[in-house]
Amino acid sequence: MKKFLATLIVFVFVIGMGTAHAAEITFDSVTAADSTSFTINNVDFVNWYVNEGTNNFAMSGSFGWDAATITFDTPVNITNMDVMLLDATIYADGTLLGTFTQNNVNLSTLVNLTNLSELRFEFGGMTSIDNIRYAATPIPGAAWLLGSGLIGLVGLRRKFLA
Repeated sequence: MKKFLATLIVFVFVIGMGTAHAAEITFDSVTAADSTSFTINNVDFVNWYVNEGTNNFAMSGSFGWDAATITFDTPVNITNMDVMLLDATIYADGTLLGTFTQNNVNLSTLVNLTNLSELRFEFGGMTSIDNIRYAATPIPGAAWLLGSGLIGLVGLRRKFLA
């Protein structure tokens, strides 16, 4: 029984303590012939058009659309997102982040982009995006500590009952 508990604890720490894997989305592999709604790395883009050229990027807002979204399959922390904004109001999971009129900004330096499932852009002008870097939201260390403590208490209880 002791070997089983020790193995279980080691397994939980080895598997669970891994770092969240970072991912990056660029639009170089998406062509202009693709639909205005597409998926890259399990991230859904709705009402975005890929501008094909030397460096591809996605743009929206100048095609008569009122809004465009980026939806992640699991909550993520965005560490970088190059955006050119012309009068765009941005919502993160339904919460207003603000109205931005700046050109060529890294959006993640302006607002907190953690634990997001969806970004929604409402337009007054054209907006383009590129180089989105993100990582899955990690499980807090406190959850792992609680789990290992509970396993330890179960082991102590069994020891004293025996």
